[in-house]
Amino acid sequence: MAPYKYQLGKTFEDMVKSCYRVDVTEITVTNQVDTLQLVVIEGSSALQDRQILRTVERTIDGQKRVEFEEADLK
Repeated sequence: MAPYKYQLGKTFEDMVKSCYRVDVTEITVTNQVDTLQLVVIEGSSALQDRQILRTVERTIDGQKRVEFEEADLK
């Protein structure tokens, strides 16, 4: 399997938050029910050096493109 290709960029930043977009390509899919999982580790000085783990999963289900939005994260 070839390694995935990642492209990360900042889309917004202010005094309260920073927003990013990540594109991952060249993902090897073995069947139509493969699942993609996104894991985000959030942290800030306001959290007193604690980190919050948020995740979301999607079944590929024949799609060529899978998107996750912030509201999808649990």
